Amino acid sequence: MLNQDLVERFTSSITEASDILVAHDGNFVQPVFTLYHKRVLPKLTEFLERGERKIILFYKECNVVNVDFSDSPDCFVNLNTPQELEQFGSLS
Repeated sequence: MLNQDLVERFTSSITEASDILVAHDGNFVQPVFTLYHKRVLPKLTEFLERGERKIILFYKECNVVNVDFSDSPDCFVNLNTPQELEQFGSLS
């Protein structure tokens, strides 16, 4: 389920020129939370055909808008194990 605030922040950040919208937690971009305009598909295809795989490098070839989430960085916590989930607390 998508958080309504996340959706609203992304949609309010869209401009005619924006190719990519990516969440930024105040310190780092959060590339899992990204919206791509369909016009980047040819660039992305070329990027992958060159053997590139780091999405952050692809951002340099596009007009990227960082969507500010510095007031809620905890929504991007990376939980990989049951122990980390337990430490962070319930997701519900």
